[in-house]
Order: sequence, then C-alpha cells, then structure tokens
Amino acid sequence: MNKYYPLVSADLVLVNTEGRALELDFQSLCQIAHDTQASTSGISQRALKACSDIMNHFTRWRGDAEDGSLDKAILECRQISQSVLGRLDKEAIGDLTIYNADCAPEAKLWAIGHW
Repeated sequence: MNKYYPLVSADLVLVNTEGRALELDFQSLCQIAHDTQASTSGISQRALKACSDIMNHFTRWRGDAEDGSLDKAILECRQISQSVLGRLDKEAIGDLTIYNADCAPEAKLWAIGHW
C-alpha cells in the first residue's frame, strides 16, 4: 500500500566553505605526517606538528558560532596549515598553473588517478 505525504517545509543547509577547506587541509597534513616512506623527513615532522597545533587550537576554542568566534578559530587553524602547505586560495593556485600555447603540442606528461 503506497502512502504519500506532502512536503510542508524544508531547511536548506549550506556548507561552511572555510570549515570544509580546513578539513581538507587537515586530511592532507595527516597523510603527509603518516606517510610510511617519509615518516622521519622534515616535512613529515612539520605536518605532524601542524596537525597537533590545529587540534590544540580548535579544542581550546570556546564560544558560539553566532558571534563569529568559530570563523575566527577556523581562519587561525587554516593559517597554521598554510605554514606547511602554503597558500591555497584561488589566486595562489592560479599562479601555479600556467598555460603556454607554444609548448602545448610538445607536452608529453600526463597524470591521472592517485597514488
């Protein structure tokens, strides 16, 4: 027996883009820190310290999301991650990707997938 119910109301939830970016930064740092082939390298140790600092800073955060303190804590944690990963905003990423039409026909390097 099929029953149908009308949709009376719906809540739209937007993702906090800075919070999501912090999550991705933290995952990247954890992968760098726990890489078995480079566990004693300098970048691995810096990534591990950055992970620890982010966890400590975010754990000490106390406040309500309505007064902007959560956004401030997320931005401070992203600055900690940028000390290892570098700037990851749109302008910095755009500076890394340069298209040169003169060498495009000669390009032979392709990378697909993940390791």
